[in-house]
Amino acid sequence: MAFTLAALVLFVASVSASPTGQGKCSWGPSYWCQNYKQALECNALEHCRTKVWTVKDQTACDICEQVVPKIKDFLAKNSTKTEVITMAEQACEDIAGPFASMCKSIIDQYEPVIWNNVLELLSDPKQVCTALGLCTSMKNKKVDAKLIMSSLPMKTILAPALVAVKPKLAAIKSKPYKASPECILCEWLMEKLATILKQNATEQDIEEALDKVCSLLPSSVSTECQNFVDEYAPAIIAILVQELDPSMVCAALKLCTSVEHPKAMKKPVTLVPGSNETCEICTTVMTYLKNLLQDEALRKEIISILEEGCNELPAQLASECSAIVSQYGEAILELIANADPKTLCTEIGLCSSALKKEGNYCFLGASYWCANRQNAISCNALKHCTDHVWN
Repeated sequence: MAFTLAALVLFVASVSASPTGQGKCSWGPSYWCQNYKQALECNALEHCRTKVWTVKDQTACDICEQVVPKIKDFLAKNSTKTEVITMAEQACEDIAGPFASMCKSIIDQYEPVIWNNVLELLSDPKQVCTALGLCTSMKNKKVDAKLIMSSLPMKTILAPALVAVKPKLAAIKSKPYKASPECILCEWLMEKLATILKQNATEQDIEEALDKVCSLLPSSVSTECQNFVDEYAPAIIAILVQELDPSMVCAALKLCTSVEHPKAMKKPVTLVPGSNETCEICTTVMTYLKNLLQDEALRKEIISILEEGCNELPAQLASECSAIVSQYGEAILELIANADPKTLCTEIGLCSSALKKEGNYCFLGASYWCANRQNAISCNALKHCTDHVWN
C-alpha cells in the first residue's frame, strides 16, 4: 500500500506543478510520457493517457478501482498530515535508483498541495486509475460498443438460437443470386478472419482481428470496411464466440441469402480494362499482395513455388520459364511490395490514366532501366546503370 500511496502522491504533486522545461518538450512522446509531471509541462497529458499509458488489462483496472476507495478511507479515518507525508517519504526510500531522490524532492516541495488535494482526487477511482494508466480512457471510440456488449448477456441470449440455427445453416444449398455489396464485404471479412483466428478465439482475439482486416484494403474502400466493422462488430463477436464457422456468419446476420454458394468475391467477372470496378479489384489485389510481400520468407516461398511450376511445363518451355523466374522473379515481387498499387494497375492497363504513356515501363525500376542502354536512356537512368549496375 505504501508504494501505491507514493504513486498517488507523485500524481497529485505532478498535476499541481507549474510548467517548466519547455525546451525538452520538443523531444516528443519519449520525454513527455516518462512521468505525469513531464506530460503536464508539455501539455501532453491527453496524448500520454490515451496513446502511451493506456493498459488493456481489465483485471488491473478493476483492482485499481477497488483499491483506491480503500486508500481514501484509510487516509480519512486513520492518518494525520504528518503520517501521510512520512509514509510517502518512507515509500520513496524503498525505491532503488535515482528515482528515490526525485520522489522525496517532489514530496518535500509540494507537501501542502499533496495533503489538500489527495482526498479530493481519490474521490473518483475511475479518474485516478485512468491517470495512472491502469484503465483505458473513456474517450476510446469503441468504448460504447464494449459497454453495451458487457452489459447484455449476449452469450446467454444467442446460445439457444444459434444451436437451433446451426444445422439449418449447414443444410442450405447453393442457389444463384446477385450478391449485395454488404454480402461481398461481409464474406471477404469472414474469409480473412478465418485465416487470422485460431480455435477457441476469445472476444478480444476477434476484436483485434477485426481491427486488422480493414487495413488490408486500399484507402478508397478501407473506410467503408471500417464503418461495416463498427456497425456489426458486436454481433459478429457474439456469434463467433459461440464457435459458429466464420463462413456462416453472413447468413446468420441475413447479409447473404445463402451460405454454401460460391463466394461472392470469387464469382466469374468480366473485367473491362480501365473501368472503375476493374480498377478497384486490381488495386485491392495489389494492396493485399503488397502487405503479404513485406514478409521476406514468404517472398522466397513464392519464388520456390514458381520454380516448381516451371518444372511442370513441357520441356521446351520449362527452361525458358525457369530463366524468367530466376532473372525477374525477385524484381517483380520487389516491385509489387514497394510500388503504389494504383500505379501498377494503371501500367498494366486495368486502371485508366490520361497521363499514362503507352509502352513506358520505367516504373519497373532498375531491373528494367539497366536491361539495355536504350532503356537506360529512355528512363533517364544512364548514369545510375553505368555507376551501379554495369560496372
